[in-house]
Amino acid sequence: MMSMKTLNRRLTLAAPLSVALLTAGTGLAIGSTNGSATAGSMGDDTLTVSPSEELPPGMIDLKGGKVTMGSTPKAIEELMTNASNQKMIRVLDGETPEHSSRVGSFAIGKYEVTNEQYLEYVKATGKRPPENWAGKALDEARAAFGKAEAEKAMADKSYDRQKWDEAKKDAWWRSNWQEVDWAIPEGQEAMPVCYIDFDDAVGYARWAGLRLPTEEEWVFAARSDKKSVFPWGDDWNGEKRAHTSETGSEKPRPVGSFPDGASPFGVQDMAGSVWEWTADPYNPFKDFKPNTYKFKKSSGKEKVTPEPNFNSSFRIIKGGSPQVPMLAARIATRQGAKRTQTTNAVGMRVASSVTPGVDRARAIWETDVQPSQARTQGEVFDFDGVVALDRWSADTPDKRADGYSVIKGYDHILFAPRNEFETTPGGELNRESRKQPVVLGIFATTVPILEPALAPGTYFVAYREKGRMMVSGAEEMPAEGDEKKKEGDDEGEGEDETPEAGDEIPLELLTPAERLLRQIDLKKDLLIFTTVDTGEYVTSMEFPQIKTDVKATKADDGEIIFSKKAAFDENKEKIQEDWMKFKANIRRSSSRVIPIEFDMKVDGAALGTKWRTERISPTGK
Repeated sequence: MMSMKTLNRRLTLAAPLSVALLTAGTGLAIGSTNGSATAGSMGDDTLTVSPSEELPPGMIDLKGGKVTMGSTPKAIEELMTNASNQKMIRVLDGETPEHSSRVGSFAIGKYEVTNEQYLEYVKATGKRPPENWAGKALDEARAAFGKAEAEKAMADKSYDRQKWDEAKKDAWWRSNWQEVDWAIPEGQEAMPVCYIDFDDAVGYARWAGLRLPTEEEWVFAARSDKKSVFPWGDDWNGEKRAHTSETGSEKPRPVGSFPDGASPFGVQDMAGSVWEWTADPYNPFKDFKPNTYKFKKSSGKEKVTPEPNFNSSFRIIKGGSPQVPMLAARIATRQGAKRTQTTNAVGMRVASSVTPGVDRARAIWETDVQPSQARTQGEVFDFDGVVALDRWSADTPDKRADGYSVIKGYDHILFAPRNEFETTPGGELNRESRKQPVVLGIFATTVPILEPALAPGTYFVAYREKGRMMVSGAEEMPAEGDEKKKEGDDEGEGEDETPEAGDEIPLELLTPAERLLRQIDLKKDLLIFTTVDTGEYVTSMEFPQIKTDVKATKADDGEIIFSKKAAFDENKEKIQEDWMKFKANIRRSSSRVIPIEFDMKVDGAALGTKWRTERISPTGK
């Protein structure tokens, strides 16, 4: 059993993935080993950087293609011959119209996320565990609630006695989970995690460097480019293929218990088992219009024009569960669920974009950058242009289904360039950067960077041209190298009013932007790193004046280049330093870019192995 106090102690004592992996003594190298790109050779050890085809643990790679979504009104009407199906007409009508779409390449979890996989997230983050991990505590809470209600009824005969329902149980758990013991029920480690709401599912996926699938991705993973009703085809015979109410038991089963029910790609448990959260809001399909259905009832034929309960604040769940029949296990079924809903019938599956770092960059945008008050320029970022390294730590427990892994942690080093600039003349953009540094992108890392000195974290990366900041209505003072003020000029005219380091105003009383001017070298073109949450200055590095009107080429997708640089240590001994060059581009138009290129020194021996990247130049050229 585990309580929050125990968990907090473990979180304090346990080293994070980025620290734990830094203990692996490996060198940085440039070369190629067993088909994997590496960064070179220093003895026998290498920093291995794998091709992007290397998948996250437990995932299946899907190349994408055409996908058929939804159902025709005729198909819905045919389902109405079953009287029990008629009660579901509002939900079923929400599947219309049938239409085709295309999905890009992606990866999806072969299995639903299990209890033991979710436990790693809870231990690493201190987030709330599912309530069914604390059955004894909930039983005691229910008994205490019932006793209190009985006492109220005894004291006041008019008192309307309350029942302990799912809502009250959920509310109690959210308020009290940190004070009680909890553990995965014995024997349920490999069963689908449930009692997680939408934000819980998103939280796990982001921690693992992954995301939730979209509805279209989920459907494509279930049926490929076919129109099959179920993952295995059109005929039911589901008792041996899916865990729905037809099996006669609501008892959970370990993932992979119905291998004959796999999709064409080998994805398991997409029919029955648990409903699965998707990323999409429960909105109507494009071109949806009200339909009128005719079907027989005991009282005769009836015409119905249902109104689906669409709600953009709901999220779509797919797949069905042991509590519902095969009707819900159809691939086309789409059900809306409240984001805060937690039940024993709703779980999750993860997905991944093909480009390393993209999912993590989007998560950083949504959780850290978009709501930040330090995002003063309204910047947005080009996630398709992300350049990144990433890697997972995972275990494969004994006696588990084939292809099953438990993710222990996720590391990344990434740069996401700004999406685009307005068509500002290049010279003006450089001059404007003196008033306020121009944000070029986001840099995020879970491992320390030696030069510039950056601790694990997320940073705005901004450019500032050398020179003194102008105040409104005043001339700009020349910086070093500019034309000097002539003798006899009026000293007061054009005088720089920017406070100097010795001025009376304490740093803590200045705004972050004002403090920045005290902390940087105004005589150099700089790349500046500030914290995403507050905009506080962290460090800077000299940076060539940006070129703002470069013709785009096919090679302008960005890359990371690894290299060795000769240097001398404190004993004046010659050494080889390990460097990473990030190359990315900010689009100004379809044919013009602003190229961004900067170097970072890393500890190759401490950085560890098995980093994955799509954009790598193995030769360092």
